[in-house]
Amino acid sequence: MENTKWRILDIFVVLAIYAVVMTVLYGIGAALFGTDILDGLNSPPWFSVLEGLVEFSVFVFLPVLIVTRAYKTKVKEIGLETLVSLPAVWVGIFSGAVLWATVLLVNYLIESVFGPGPTHPDIERLSATSSAIDYLLLSFPVLILTPISEEVYARGFVYTILRKRYGIVAAMVASSVLFA
Repeated sequence: MENTKWRILDIFVVLAIYAVVMTVLYGIGAALFGTDILDGLNSPPWFSVLEGLVEFSVFVFLPVLIVTRAYKTKVKEIGLETLVSLPAVWVGIFSGAVLWATVLLVNYLIESVFGPGPTHPDIERLSATSSAIDYLLLSFPVLILTPISEEVYARGFVYTILRKRYGIVAAMVASSVLFA
């Protein structure tokens, strides 16, 4: 197996920093908006954006800093390219639209057979929102920031470490189980 310069311990360092930072953020949120901050219903939409930006920063910028500064390697080591081709962007947008339509169809079929399931707090907040600006603010972290940060961290940083140390199959299974 190839060796990466960064270690498996770095995976857990990022998770620990995330836990501390989010605990502090939720503590501030609870002081400002009440103790029900975790359900997301008592906080303003800008707090959701702040939460998404913090998560994005920890899961994208921290691994990039570890790889480029601490271990003096290139960002390409974790699968990040500096330029993305325009056709790849269109393929991603089209694939996302097809996946979204598929999820809606499957959800409709499941609810037709079994009835409506439990709702997620984010969905409840979006449903209760009457302002287009608030709707966009609430959607931005969920639709843009979280998927990017999870992909960079799980598929770029964690998968790369595990693949180079334990092989492709073990890396696929471990990173999928870790972030499922």
